[in-house]
Amino acid sequence: MIWLGQTIKVIAGHVEVIMKRKNFKLGFRNASAAKQLEICDTHLARFAQLPTATQSDMDLAGVQAVVATAHASRQCIQQLRVQLKHEITGHRTHLRAAREAVSYACLHLLVQTNAEPLAMTAAGLTVRKDWQKVGLPAAPQTLTARATKFSGEIRLDWKRSVRRCLFHVQFNTNPLNEKGWRIAGGTRAQSYTVPDLVPGKLYYFRIRAENIAGKSPWSNLTSARAV
Repeated sequence: MIWLGQTIKVIAGHVEVIMKRKNFKLGFRNASAAKQLEICDTHLARFAQLPTATQSDMDLAGVQAVVATAHASRQCIQQLRVQLKHEITGHRTHLRAAREAVSYACLHLLVQTNAEPLAMTAAGLTVRKDWQKVGLPAAPQTLTARATKFSGEIRLDWKRSVRRCLFHVQFNTNPLNEKGWRIAGGTRAQSYTVPDLVPGKLYYFRIRAENIAGKSPWSNLTSARAV
């Protein structure tokens, strides 16, 4: 009787049956790391149902230890990926803040040197091309204020009247008290977040632009309460 998978070979009139060994396929090739570990876990579960003697012969405990180490390594990698993503996001935020701070400082020097090339060079600025004076900036337009989702923060937004100018932000709890205005900070962007305010308290805000020609009038007043 010839069984499926056997090969018949005739030698000198005699029939010789050669047994063909069957191979198996686990599916590791081209599979993701998660899928490969899933395959390992599936077979470990099957191995655990084998007789104890068979498990001992195949060193099932050793195989389980190796697979467990692979799982731990993958978990460590996943945690590092999350941490790396967080660090990259933080780095972008810090880099943006660094650009903003340096640009603001350079614009401040530009104002102080009145855009004179020699004075700019002496102050450490690199003169790329001749600056075109745009005149005294008009007051920033449509200043608005709103509370953010963070406690004690108010975000301000507005529209600039000219390019290459600084914006000075002030706040007050009583707009009729001219001496009550306090400096919140400065920026060259068209938005600014004022931190460390008292939650629930009403604040008024105003801004003005400044370039080499001078300072603009104050913008419209706006108000908001921090949460």
